[in-house]
Amino acid sequence: MKTEKPLYGSAEVVDLIEEFLRRETEFERFKEEILKCILDGEPDGSVTDQDGRFFRLVLEKLKKTTDKLDKGEAELGWVYHVGFRGWLRWQYGLHQGRPDTGPFNPWS
Repeated sequence: MKTEKPLYGSAEVVDLIEEFLRRETEFERFKEEILKCILDGEPDGSVTDQDGRFFRLVLEKLKKTTDKLDKGEAELGWVYHVGFRGWLRWQYGLHQGRPDTGPFNPWS
């Protein structure tokens, strides 16, 4: 018997992102929740192609986020878990069509 995956919508993922950006969720909990939502679920009809690309970008960056960052990793695009929030704030602004979000600040 095939088990159906739960559906998720853009609003659900955006809520997780915005809670994280407002510092209502710590990094590990955010990572756990967004991975469970996107990897364990199937997108519903509200997830546009643009949203899907953005969500995949977030998942890829999560894979390149670490507790200990050395210079070589940083040069390859890795980010310290504290800096992930700044990266996400920047990318989320770009995703929303706000190029005025400024340059990536890993400490924001």
